Amino acid sequence: MRYFLLEEDKNYVNRVKVRNWTKKISAKILYNKSYFQIPKRIVMEIEPNPKTDFVDFIMVPFLMVSEKVKKVIDVFEPNMQYREIVLLDKKYEKAEVYYLPVLKEMNCLGKNTVFNLDHSIIKKPVLNRGKAEDKSIFRLTEGPASVCIVRMDLLECLLRREAYGFLISEPEYEREGEE
Repeated sequence: MRYFLLEEDKNYVNRVKVRNWTKKISAKILYNKSYFQIPKRIVMEIEPNPKTDFVDFIMVPFLMVSEKVKKVIDVFEPNMQYREIVLLDKKYEKAEVYYLPVLKEMNCLGKNTVFNLDHSIIKKPVLNRGKAEDKSIFRLTEGPASVCIVRMDLLECLLRREAYGFLISEPEYEREGEE
C-alpha cells in the first residue's frame, strides 16, 4: 500500500490562526498520549479576519479536521476518538467546528530519512511500510508534529470530496529487509 505525507498548505493567506492555544491545550498533553486530559469540547479564539478560509485541514498549532474530513476518517478508522474544537472569531461573529483526531503515533521512518539539524523538518522521508501496520492515518513519532501520514485509499476519498488546505508528497520506501 502507498502512503503520503500531509502537510499544511501555506498558500492560503487567510487561513485560520489560533490565538493563545497553549492556555487551553498543553503541547505535553497533545503528544504524550495524554489526550484523555483534553476536554471533549474546547472553544478557541482565532485571529479576526473577515476573509478567514476555514480549510478542511488545519495543521498549526495541531491537526484539526473539518466535519467532511472526520466523516471520511470514520469510514477507515471507525474507532478513532476526537476532541471537538470550536474556532471562534468574536469580531466578525464567525465560528466553525473542527475535530482534533487522537491519532496513533508510529515510528515507521526508515534509517535513510534525512532531517534538518534539529529534526524539525523532514527533508527526505523514507518510510518503512512494514511498521505502518496498515493504518489509514497516523502521526509520526519523529519529526515535526504537524505532519501526518495517510494511506492512499483514504487520500483518494478526501480528494474525491474536494477536501483542501493540505499538500501531499509521497515518501520513498525502504526495500524489504532493510531496517
